[in-house]
Amino acid sequence: MELVGIDQDAGRVTLRLILEGVDCHECVMPRPILEDIAANMLRRSVPDVQGVTVDDPRELPGYVSPSTH
Repeated sequence: MELVGIDQDAGRVTLRLILEGVDCHECVMPRPILEDIAANMLRRSVPDVQGVTVDDPRELPGYVSPSTH
């Protein structure tokens, strides 16, 4: 994961899922689960976090998993 941004007013954090070096892109948890896990982890240190958004490259139009080549 990579930190993309923080919206302090809304209490939201944006992360980017990095899949470089991952052998099985389909084995990585789905975005909604990753968002829940990240939000719960961040709230341990920053209780004001209201939510997390994860930019998942697998959801981009035209994305092709390297493991399907």
